[in-house]
Amino acid sequence: MGIVPTSSPLGESGVTYVALGDSWPNGAHCGFCRTFAGLYADGLEETTGRGIEFIDLTEATIPGTQQGQTANSLLSDLRSSEEVREAVSGADIVMVSTGLNELDHGALNEYLAGRCGGADKADCFREVGVGWHEAFDAILTEIEALRAGRATAIRLVSAENIFISDPELVDLLGEDFGPTTGALITKLLNDAMCDAATNHVAVCIDVRPILNGATLDQPMDENSPASHQAVADALVASGLEELAFV
Repeated sequence: MGIVPTSSPLGESGVTYVALGDSWPNGAHCGFCRTFAGLYADGLEETTGRGIEFIDLTEATIPGTQQGQTANSLLSDLRSSEEVREAVSGADIVMVSTGLNELDHGALNEYLAGRCGGADKADCFREVGVGWHEAFDAILTEIEALRAGRATAIRLVSAENIFISDPELVDLLGEDFGPTTGALITKLLNDAMCDAATNHVAVCIDVRPILNGATLDQPMDENSPASHQAVADALVASGLEELAFV
C-alpha cells in the first residue's frame, strides 16, 4: 500500500483520490497491471485538468494472512488502521471495490459439501448477502465520519459474474452454477453496494452490464486491459458533482 503519483504534479488545484479494495483493483491477477483504480486517476486528470494525488490502498490479501481482502476486513481497516484513516480523512474522492472474498469464508465450502440450504441450494450465499448489506453500510458510515462533513465523491464498484468467466471456478462449481447461483451472488453483492450508496451520499457502479453485457450473461475476463479500461471509463462518466470545486 502507499501513494502512487500519477503523471501530473499535485498543485494548489489538485485533488486527492484514495482507492480501497481487494485483489481485483490491486492488480494481483493481471501481473500488477494498471487496473481501473489507477486508470480512473488518469481519466480524472484528463477530464478535470487537475493534478490527482492517487493513494492506492488496495490489497491482494489481508496483511499477515493468505486470505483475500474482504468487505469486513476493509471495515476493520477503516476503524483501526491509522494509515487508512488518515488517507480517507484527506481524500476528496474514495473508490471502494471488494466483497467476493467473503465467499471463501465458508459459503463456497458449504455449497460444495451440499450444506448450503434452500430449495435452490443457495441460502448460504443469501446469508453472505445480508452481511454485505451490513458491511457496506458501515463502510460508508466510517468514510463519512472520517471526512467530517467535507465534500466527498464516494464510488462503489461492484463485481461481474466471475462464475461464468473464470475457468477455475467453472471447473470447480460446474457450468450450470454461473448462470444461476453465480448470477444470484453477483446480484446480492451489487444490491448491497447500491443500497448502501442510496442510503448515503455515494454512487454505485454496476459493472455487470459493462462486463457481462446487457443480458448479464456474457463471459468476459475481468483482468483484461479492455475490462479495466471499461470500468475506469464508467467511473469517470459518473462525474464529480459532489465536488463543487472541480
